[in-house]
Amino acid sequence: MKKLVLTLSLALPAMVFSHAQQALPCGQVQATEELRSKNPGLYEMELHLAAQQPDEENSGSGNVRATKIIPVVIHIIHNYGPENVSDAQVHDAIRILNEDFQLRQPDTASIAAAFKGIQGNPDFEFRLARKDPSGNCTNGITRTVSSHTYNANEDAKTIAPIWPRNKYLNVWVVQQLENGAGGYTYTPGTANFMPGADGIILVNRQFGGIGTSGGGALSRRTLSHEVGHWFNLQHTWGGSNTPGVASNCSIDDGVTDTPNTVGIAAQNCNIAFVSCGGILSNVQNIMDYSSCPIMFTVGQATRIVNAANSSTASRNNLWTNANLIATGVIDGFSDTICVPKADFNSATRFICAGNSLTFTNLTYNSPATTTAWTFTNTTDGTTVLNSSAVSPTISFTVPGLYSVTLTSTNSAGTNTVTKAGYVRVYPSTVQNSGNGYAEDFEGDLNAAGWFALNSNPISGWKPTTTASVSGNTSMMAANFLGENNEIHYLISPSYNLSTIPSPKLRFKYAYAERLQADDDRLRVYASANCGNSWVQLSPPIVHASLITGPTTPNTVFVPNASQWIEKEFAISATLANQPNVRFRFEMAFNGGNNLYLDDINIPGVASIDDISVTGLVWDVFPNPADDYVDIRIAGNDQVTLSDNMLICDASGRVVMSVPVNGTPSILRADISTLSSGIYFVKSQKGIFAGTKKIIVR
Repeated sequence: MKKLVLTLSLALPAMVFSHAQQALPCGQVQATEELRSKNPGLYEMELHLAAQQPDEENSGSGNVRATKIIPVVIHIIHNYGPENVSDAQVHDAIRILNEDFQLRQPDTASIAAAFKGIQGNPDFEFRLARKDPSGNCTNGITRTVSSHTYNANEDAKTIAPIWPRNKYLNVWVVQQLENGAGGYTYTPGTANFMPGADGIILVNRQFGGIGTSGGGALSRRTLSHEVGHWFNLQHTWGGSNTPGVASNCSIDDGVTDTPNTVGIAAQNCNIAFVSCGGILSNVQNIMDYSSCPIMFTVGQATRIVNAANSSTASRNNLWTNANLIATGVIDGFSDTICVPKADFNSATRFICAGNSLTFTNLTYNSPATTTAWTFTNTTDGTTVLNSSAVSPTISFTVPGLYSVTLTSTNSAGTNTVTKAGYVRVYPSTVQNSGNGYAEDFEGDLNAAGWFALNSNPISGWKPTTTASVSGNTSMMAANFLGENNEIHYLISPSYNLSTIPSPKLRFKYAYAERLQADDDRLRVYASANCGNSWVQLSPPIVHASLITGPTTPNTVFVPNASQWIEKEFAISATLANQPNVRFRFEMAFNGGNNLYLDDINIPGVASIDDISVTGLVWDVFPNPADDYVDIRIAGNDQVTLSDNMLICDASGRVVMSVPVNGTPSILRADISTLSSGIYFVKSQKGIFAGTKKIIVR
């Protein structure tokens, strides 16, 4: 047969299987083709390298059988979901890997008789690293929080940075891969020229046999399959990702004792399957897609050992004594206690005063013997709660914005993590009790009770002065900086809707897509029980109906005045009579551009809607104000007026009326008797165009 060290392959679409029924296929071929397309000249360098190498299967040094120890680091990228797999699942994956590479699989007894005599034993042992690249103590597992886990690609290798490939086998575990595969890697001939891309990335459902793993044989052995590629094995049908097609009979995997085959396309286990001239296929081979992968052949084992003996992609340095000492896995090593790395999560991050939250301790790297929690109310500056429980349940009675600190300690040391503004505790009573409300995001949003829950702090909801409808500020979901499948929440303070007949929620927004295939969505929800349950206001604003501006593929969208749209939601009868209702703006990002939100309004009986008549351009100052507020007509024009300047509270109730007569250029109102809070200034007759918000201190 042909001995192909480097196999030419076509760029073919990944096969898609149901997660519940079948494991996803390997994406090695597609990933390699994409890497080549992004790096002109890479393929030619691979060919040149291949021409210089001896036959991989039969080179002399590879026939020496000595157990080779390979240091491994597992990088888990998660967003506090099930993809944050347990240490136990990691250890189970390493156990299965070692069984497959040492011919210790308990299921080898079921290997078909025709192939029992050529079971191969690469004789490799994979050990989780005990020292990181800086020589610090590690358990060989890193954990990085990023929404990239939901649609991961090569960027994963910088989000959870690669450890030197000449010292460690790097494995990344994520929730979903962008190319739809169950896992992929690069063979040494490709990785040789791309050290920053060298390693294996796979989904958690195909990692080990417990926890989030699908549990089937193909899921359990996806890591073994990818490690086979990493040590220069091809699929049994050759260098493509289309098993089951007749053309596979004309290509080869470069191994003499694996019969040419079309490969198993349906993930079944027909060990009597014949193809390519009636030859029995090695269906149970780990490098096939059958549902019963069990074995490597002698020829594959030899090829693996030779790849490990080769300097290509630094594989030959991994198992040297010097490297085993440097990574802490030399024979006779004993596990040491590392300094723990503190982390935690809570299923929700806002409640009403009087309720409780449970915090899950996610300390990793080494178990902690003691824990110390501190919950500090940064709003009142005095309320501090403490706990020494491992995963405490905390009752919050004082409203405010709380920072949470966890300190984890063991005999090796202490580590502390603080998450500022992590918990919002709302008053149990309604925060806005009038009969109308308006918000243009000009003031202190924290004091007003707004709270952003972002899956990515870079791309989530945040105030911006880049664009606005009124005033200088709006809220922006910075999608341009985000990853696909992120979801960001903007949660409002609470309002009394029981005094408003047929209440409506109005707001203005602006959005542009990046590409026509984008599918961003803005949904709005309401809750009458402090967020314990939410009701979606219909319909959601999805893709086509969301767009207000032109497609901007490569630049950040910033709307002009004509690119804002007003949206109105009717509030259902079940919510309309409730005295304590809050809203949630949910931005689900899937490839689009920035979204801007401004001028949220719940019109009341004395509505504080913007006046849409043509009027004089004017402004109010100072703002915030203490004792007085002035109205200045633009350009200092003296215009004869007959009107009343109305100052209304947040509910729309008029609290002050100041007559405007004559030809003033500046009109001053004494507000020293007003309580601190948010007020609105408008014209009774509409001579002053629009409504201005002021903050009284």
